[in-house]
Amino acid sequence: MATSLDSALIEFLRHLREVRQVSPHTLRAYERDLMGLLETLHEEAEQPRPQEVRTVRLRLHLGVLSDRGLGPTTMARHLSSIRSFFRWMEQRGFIDANPAAGLRGPRRHRRLPRYLEEAEVETLLSTPRHDDPEGLRDQSILEVLYSTGCRVSELV
Repeated sequence: MATSLDSALIEFLRHLREVRQVSPHTLRAYERDLMGLLETLHEEAEQPRPQEVRTVRLRLHLGVLSDRGLGPTTMARHLSSIRSFFRWMEQRGFIDANPAAGLRGPRRHRRLPRYLEEAEVETLLSTPRHDDPEGLRDQSILEVLYSTGCRVSELV
């Protein structure tokens, strides 16, 4: 099945919009990411075909994005767009092997949770009213959360 990357991208974006019904924001992000990839691939060949795309070329594209100073989260989104596109092409028979399958993304920085200062905890624990059942319930919930350190989902 011979097709150009440009026509495959048009079909893929239609698939995202009509079949998967992704949000307009997601659709714009995927289109922008994949148009950038096609620009890079067009530098190598005027009309690159899906079967001609190699993993090395995809890595070079991601390297260029990294050199532009994109953060880990944005890089991960670009990689997700590329993986989805090539997975879709493989499922549709446009390519025999997915060149994006072995690509790894950057490690994302994990932030430490923000903690409450002692005065904030005292304010929080003194907020519920003690003269009605809901206030006593809320007080109990807050005290269990504070004293055990459990998650809200675990308490529920």
